[in-house]
Amino acid sequence: LTSVAAAYYYLRVIKVMYFDDSGVAIDRADDPALKGLLALSTLAVVAFIVIPAPLMTAATAAAQSLIR
Repeated sequence: LTSVAAAYYYLRVIKVMYFDDSGVAIDRADDPALKGLLALSTLAVVAFIVIPAPLMTAATAAAQSLIR
């Protein structure tokens, strides 16, 4: 019974995403501050993927200071 209820909710999301008409058009944001923030966030994620050691070292040190 719970699987049927869960399937209803999950399948409803798929139905809304792919089969229902959207009533609101999404506009692109042309704000330079927003574009800069997006670029900075993207750069931080890529840097963490390429060189994770400094952040992991800092996180380990912070965790160790909480334990002791």
